[in-house]
Amino acid sequence: MSSYIMAKVDENGVRPVEQLEEMYQMLSRRFDFEKEKLEENLRNIKQAPRTSILPACCVFLPDMLCERSSFGCWLETLPIVDNASFFHDTRLLQQLSTIALADEEEQYQGLTALAGLIESAMTFSLNFSSRPSSDFSPHQKILWTLDAWESIYRVSEQISSFVLELWYIWHSSLWMLSPTGAENLSWHGCDDILPDELFKPSKMAAIHKILYGTFAIRDYPMHSLKMKATSRYLWQGSLEVDTKNFLLSTARSLFQQMIFAHIKSFEAEKFARIKAFFHFATQKTISQEDVQVMLSLLASSNHQMISSDKMKSFIEPLLRGLYLPCSSEGFMNRIGCVWLLIGALRYQLLICCTDLDPTAKYCLKYSRVMEKISSLQLETQVRSDCVHLAGSFQLREQDRSMLLEDLHAEQKKLQRKIVFRSEPEKFKEMKAGCDDFFKTVVKIVMTTVGWTQNFKNLSVEEMSGKIRNWQEMATDIIKRLSNEYSAYMDVVQPVQTAIYEMKLGLSLVLSGALSEKYLEELGKFDMESVLAAVYAFVRFPRGCAAKAVSFNADNKYTELLRYDIEFPTNISAMDLDMLDNLVNYQRKVSIDSKVSSLQLRTAMYQTVLVRVLHSVVDAHFMDKQSFKLTDRIFDELASNWMQMKLQVRTTEENKTQQFRFKPRAFKIDNILEIDISTLGSSASNESFLEWKEFHSSQESSEKNADEESEAVMDDWNYVEESSLNDMIRVHNELFGSTDIYQSPGCFHVSDASRLSSFTDSYSLGTKMIREIEGLSSSCLDAKIAPEHLLRLCLEHETKFCSPNKSALAYNFYKEPNFSMLAKMVDPLASLKQRITLLLKERDEYALQRILDIIEMILAIPLSTPLAKALSSIEFLLSRVRMLQETVAKFPLSDHLDPIFALVSSWYKLEFESWPALLDEVEDQFEKNAGKLWFPLYSVLRRGQCGETGEYNLSTIRSLKEFTEMSSIGEFKKRLQLLLAFHGHISTGLRNGTYSSLYLEDTIKILYNTFGFYAQFLPTILEHIGTKRRKIEEEVNELVKLCRWERLEDYLSIESSRRTRQKLRKIMQKYTVSHTIFY
Repeated sequence: MSSYIMAKVDENGVRPVEQLEEMYQMLSRRFDFEKEKLEENLRNIKQAPRTSILPACCVFLPDMLCERSSFGCWLETLPIVDNASFFHDTRLLQQLSTIALADEEEQYQGLTALAGLIESAMTFSLNFSSRPSSDFSPHQKILWTLDAWESIYRVSEQISSFVLELWYIWHSSLWMLSPTGAENLSWHGCDDILPDELFKPSKMAAIHKILYGTFAIRDYPMHSLKMKATSRYLWQGSLEVDTKNFLLSTARSLFQQMIFAHIKSFEAEKFARIKAFFHFATQKTISQEDVQVMLSLLASSNHQMISSDKMKSFIEPLLRGLYLPCSSEGFMNRIGCVWLLIGALRYQLLICCTDLDPTAKYCLKYSRVMEKISSLQLETQVRSDCVHLAGSFQLREQDRSMLLEDLHAEQKKLQRKIVFRSEPEKFKEMKAGCDDFFKTVVKIVMTTVGWTQNFKNLSVEEMSGKIRNWQEMATDIIKRLSNEYSAYMDVVQPVQTAIYEMKLGLSLVLSGALSEKYLEELGKFDMESVLAAVYAFVRFPRGCAAKAVSFNADNKYTELLRYDIEFPTNISAMDLDMLDNLVNYQRKVSIDSKVSSLQLRTAMYQTVLVRVLHSVVDAHFMDKQSFKLTDRIFDELASNWMQMKLQVRTTEENKTQQFRFKPRAFKIDNILEIDISTLGSSASNESFLEWKEFHSSQESSEKNADEESEAVMDDWNYVEESSLNDMIRVHNELFGSTDIYQSPGCFHVSDASRLSSFTDSYSLGTKMIREIEGLSSSCLDAKIAPEHLLRLCLEHETKFCSPNKSALAYNFYKEPNFSMLAKMVDPLASLKQRITLLLKERDEYALQRILDIIEMILAIPLSTPLAKALSSIEFLLSRVRMLQETVAKFPLSDHLDPIFALVSSWYKLEFESWPALLDEVEDQFEKNAGKLWFPLYSVLRRGQCGETGEYNLSTIRSLKEFTEMSSIGEFKKRLQLLLAFHGHISTGLRNGTYSSLYLEDTIKILYNTFGFYAQFLPTILEHIGTKRRKIEEEVNELVKLCRWERLEDYLSIESSRRTRQKLRKIMQKYTVSHTIFY
C-alpha cells in the first residue's frame, strides 16, 4: 500500500508522508492490541477445558496457537495450504503472462475476467498460508490498477511490471524450505537443488505424516481439528495444474516479452513478421527453416546485444527448444535447457544496458526539466512585468501555459522514478559483480546445452555435483544482491529473477536426468505409462472403459461365450508387470525399511485381486483375461510360499516329506492378553516402570501354568496376516462359496469393502509415488488430490466421527475405541489442575508422583486399546488411594467421582464385550485353516510327473489327510477350501486356460472328496452350536455376577482380576472344544 501511495504523489492533494505516518501509527496500535489480547488468552487458556477452545469451523484460530500441541498441529497443515497458495499463483501467472503481451483493451478485458481468481487466490493465501503478506502485493496492485484503469498513464507497462514482480515472488517462494522439510523424500542427495513444491510430492508427504503420526490422547480434539482443516484446505485450494504446459507456455510468453520490450530496435515491417511468427507458432508446427528465418529477423535489430553473435548462441537453441516438436521422453531435458536460456538471455540484456544507474539518468532528466520550468516561469514573469509596465493588462500566453503544464507533468513522472540511494557509489561495484558472474553463466549454459545432447552417457552423480555447485553460486549471488545492495532493489530484482530462472532450468535438467535413470533401473522407458499405471492403481472411484467383442452375426454357427467378453478391471497383465517392478524398485531403494519385498508384493497382489472381485461381482461373470490375471497372482504367491518353505527346511528328509495337514494351535492370549510394553516410549520412565510392575502383579496369576511353552512356528510371519486372509477370502468368493451353499460371486460388495480396498491401494500407491523421480512425482501428487481428500475424510470418520462401538462387535482387549478413550481427557485434566493447586499449597513428593502418572496417561497414543487405558487408570486410582491412606486426606472426591464413573462405564463395556470373544475364537480357527491354502495349492497344482494312476492316488491320500486331520473348529473352512479349488480349476478348464488331463482327474477327486465329507458338516456344526450355547450361558452368568450398578465393586482391582481369570478359563474351555478331531 505504501508503494501505491507513493505512486500518487502530488495527485489530487495526496500527501504521502502524512499518510504513511498515519498507517504506521494505526499498525502500531493494532500490534499492541493483539499482543495484549494474546497475553490475556495465554493466561486464560490454561484454566479453560480443552474442548472449549475448539472453533465451530475447520480453521485454527489465533487464540488456539498459544498451546504447544495446537501450534504443532497447525504447523503440520502448513505444507498443504502453502502448496495450494503456490499453485494458485502458478495458475495466475500462466494467464497473466499471456495477458501481458496484449494491447491495453485486450489486457483490460482479460484482467476483468481474471479479477475474481486473483482476489480469491489472494484471500485464500492471506487467511490460511504462512507466506508473508508482502508476497501478495502484486495481486492487490493489479486489482487497484484495474479499478483506476482509465486514469493511469501507460497502464500496460504498469501491468507488465506487476507481473514481473509476481514472477520474482513465485521463484523466491519456490526455493523456500517447507516448514516440515518434506521428510523421507530424499533422492540422490538432491534435496537442496530440487525445490519441494515442483519436484517432490510435498502434499502426499504432509498427509502421510498426519495419517500415520502418533499423537497423545490429550491432543484428541486438536488432531481432529487438524484433519478437518487439512481437508478444507485440500477442498478449497488444491489445483491440478498441467506443470509441463505451464513451463512451456510461460517460457514462450517470457521470451516474447523480452523481444517486444525492444520493439523500437526493429523496423516496423520486420517486427510485424516477428509478431506473425509468435502468433502462428502456437497454431502450427514450426520447422527448422522457420527458426532460421526468425534468427535472421532478430539479427536485423539495431540493438547491439540482440544482433550480436554472442547472443545468437543463446537465442538459436532457445528457439529450437521453444517451438520445434519434441518427444515426451526428451521434454524435461529440453524445457530445463529452455528456462536456463531464458534466464541467461534476460540476465545478459539487463547487465549490458549501461554503466550508469537508471536513477542517475532520471535525476539528470529531472534537473533539466526543472531548469526548463524555472526558465519558463522566469520568462513568463518577465513578460508579465514588461506588459504591465507598458500599460497593458492583457497577456496572451496560451502556448506557453500549455508547455508549462506539460513540463510539470513530465516532472511528476520523473519524480516517481527517482529512488533514493544511500550509497550511490555502490552501483559500479554491483555492476562489476554481475559482469563477473556472467562468465559463469556462459559456462553453465554451454555445458548444460551439451548435456542435453548426450544424456545417455552421463553420470547422474557427476551431473548433480556440478549442478549443486552452480546452484550454490547462484544462491550466493542472489543473497549478496539482497544484502549488500538493498538500496538498488528496483535494479536488483529483475536480475535476481533472471538468476532464479536459470536455477529453475538447472533443476529441470537434473530432474530429467533422474527420471531417465529411474526408468532405466525400473526397466520401462515411458514415464507416461508408469504414471498412468500408478494413477489407475490409486484412483477412486475405479474408472473403466467397455471393450467390444466382434463376431459374425450372419453365421448361425457362431457362438459367443461369456468367457470371450473382456470386462476391464483397470489392471492388465502389462500393468501388473509394471506395478511389480515398481514394488521391487521401492524395496531396493528403501534398504533400511522394515517392510520385506514379499510383504509389498503380497499387498499389491491382494489389492489387485479385490479389484478383480469387485468387477466380477458387478458384471456377474468372470472373463478369461480376469481369470488369467487372478490365476497368475495365485500361482506367484504359491511359488513364493514354496520357496520360503524350502529355505526353512534344513534336512533332505524334510524336503521330500509330504505336507502334514495337521490343525494349528493358538494361544488364548492372542485374544485376551493386555500388552503395555508398547507404550513405554510415550511415558516417563519411572512412572511407566511402576505401572508395568503393577500390571504384572495383576496379570501374573491369570497365566495358566499348564500352557504350552513352545511357540507355534508361523511360516508366513513375513506377510501381514490381514493381507493373507484377504487373499484367501477373495479366492473363496471368486471360485467357492461364502457358506458352501451359495454359488460363486453371489454376494453384494458393500461400500465399506470398496473404501477399504481404496485405503489399501492408496497406502501402497503412495509408496510407489514416493520413489518416482523429479517433476513427475509432483504432477501425480497434484492429480490424486481427490484421493488425498478421501483418505483424510475416511481416517477422520474412523477416529473422530464414528459412534461408540457396540460391545458385541469388537475386542475390548485388542482393538481401539477412539471416542470412549477420549472421554478420559477432561476428568484427568481436571484432576491434574487440582493436584497442581495442591502442590502450590503443600510441596509433597507423593502429589508430584500422582501428577507424573496423570501426564503419563494423557500421553498414551489414541490407538491404544481400551483395556490398556483402563489398566492405567486403575494404576492411578491405586496410587491416589495409597496417597489418601498414607500421607493425608486431600479433598479430591469431586474430581475423582467422574473418573470412577468413567471406570464403571468401561467395566460395563468390557463385560458386555465378552460374548464377542467367542466369535474371535471361531475366527482364529478359520484363519488357521486358511493358512493351509498354500500347501493345498502345491498338492493340487504340482508338476505332472509319473503315471496318471500314481498321481491321482497321491492326490487322494493328500486330500484325505487334509480333511481327516482337521479339528472340528477348522472343518468347515477346509471344506470351503476344497470347494474353492474345485471352482478355480473347473473355471480354468472351461475357458480354455487349462488343458491338462491331470487337472480333469483332480476335479473329479475334489468333487468326490467334498461330497463325501460334506455329509458330516451338519453334525459338526450342531456339536459346535451346542458347546457355544453352554459357554454363552456361563459367560452371561459371569456378567450378571459383576453387577455394574454398584460403583464400589469396580474399585476393587482384586475383584476385576478374579473375574478376568474366570473368563480366561471359560474361553480356554471353548477353545479346547474346537480342537477335537472330527
